[in-house]
Amino acid sequence: MNECGKVAKSLSSKVLILILTLMLLTTSSLVASAAVIMPEQGGTATLTIKPPKAPAPVRSRPTTKREKPAAKVAARPAFTITSAPDRRYLGDLTYDAQWLNNCGPVTTNMVLGYYGIELSQGYTANKLRPSPRDVSVGAIEMVTFAEIEYGYGGEVGWGGNMRLLETLIANDVPVIALQPLDPSSDINHFRVVHGYDRSRGVVMVSDSYRGRNLEWSYEYFEGLWNRRGYSYSLIYPSNKTALVEAITERFRADDTTRDREGLARTEQFVKDAPNDPWAWLQWGQTLYHRERYQESLRAWERANELGLPEKALWYNVWPISLLNQTGSNEAARDLASDVIANNPGSSEAYYERARANHALGDTQNARENLRLALEFAPYNPNFRETYARYSGDRWVDPR
Repeated sequence: MNECGKVAKSLSSKVLILILTLMLLTTSSLVASAAVIMPEQGGTATLTIKPPKAPAPVRSRPTTKREKPAAKVAARPAFTITSAPDRRYLGDLTYDAQWLNNCGPVTTNMVLGYYGIELSQGYTANKLRPSPRDVSVGAIEMVTFAEIEYGYGGEVGWGGNMRLLETLIANDVPVIALQPLDPSSDINHFRVVHGYDRSRGVVMVSDSYRGRNLEWSYEYFEGLWNRRGYSYSLIYPSNKTALVEAITERFRADDTTRDREGLARTEQFVKDAPNDPWAWLQWGQTLYHRERYQESLRAWERANELGLPEKALWYNVWPISLLNQTGSNEAARDLASDVIANNPGSSEAYYERARANHALGDTQNARENLRLALEFAPYNPNFRETYARYSGDRWVDPR
């Protein structure tokens, strides 16, 4: 081949390569990042094909019920409230005789055990009373413990009556009643009511201190219950929430009648025992819950004049709250300090002293007393929220 032929052949090869390159570049407009020529370390060039980018998803408008409404179906109730029969017994409860100051944990275990959650006394006591100086557990702590640890529902109420108690038991909900240990005692005590018999006039009670399956007359039971404002607590599985709320809402439906009945019961207690400081203490608490603060204050002063026992405010700290509520913060702080001196584990007294300190401008001690309240009652939701939100310039009380 002559030199001209060699040149022509060389030019033809270069033209062919150029044409192929142009074709690939043109194709790149159709395929995202289709071809790139990349030199490798050996000096030659290789042709690398990159995959095309995935196309953007096409968003279709979601179909909703509004576009094609379904035929309306009448809603069926998810539950039926069982009317209280003449008698009802929920059977034996898981029972354990309490250790010292341990009625709260054992009572909590009895109710949880009814629903199938078996816990040891030591385990629940360590949760609810982490400090050995804590001699009591509040009902709100028991309820919140069941809520946080097991997803249960719960309620703490006051001003209950036998109709409410019977209806709850008829619907398989044991009731925790707060009462004194005995008629002359200044010690608070929780008991579980899990049965009743109207014809015989008795309730079935399991008491971590006195024993299980005790039959008490309505009269005796109500006499004790009245001394603590007919306070009750409920712990139940979450699938019973709607049912229990419906029962308690029905109970509260006629607040005027219920309120009148509650006032009459407690006022009669004072009339029957005008020199009993507990009667006046209970009367003051009843008025306090109804925000009749000045009347409540007079009842508290009368109870104090008659001479309350040393342990009276271990469990009934509402007078400290009343003093804070009415602006007597120094008196509230001093009364809280007196309670703490006799009961160093009184979480409620620490909380009210923190509230008084804040009102008096002592934010450092306010924060420290909030911390102590939470240390002794880690499951109290009010203490948890107030402590978490306390900034020193504003007091947030979620109650």
